[in-house]
Amino acid sequence: MVPGSYLIIVNYFVAGLAILTMGACVIRCFTLLSKVPGGVIRKRIGFLLALLVFFFFGYLASPFFYFLERFEYTTLVVYLVFFFGAVFVLISIGTIGALLRYIGVSKPGE
Repeated sequence: MVPGSYLIIVNYFVAGLAILTMGACVIRCFTLLSKVPGGVIRKRIGFLLALLVFFFFGYLASPFFYFLERFEYTTLVVYLVFFFGAVFVLISIGTIGALLRYIGVSKPGE
């Protein structure tokens, strides 16, 4: 075995775990969306689902970047995932706030 080649195996293993985990998240979000009535919460969860699907396809593609010998693409994809991850967190926090206001736990403006 070439020195450092074990790291490639570890990378693929972690990528496989990430793909399985994100697939489970997409399935759970589809299930959640089907149980939520219309309105602001449903729209926000729908947008979160769209981002999850984007992440899922990004995760599926990530193991193939080892075959590309152009590392600038890999860096671009990493930064896109960081950006959309931040958008996901922002929308998640807004959705949680809207849900808390909807069930009466939080006051508007908080």
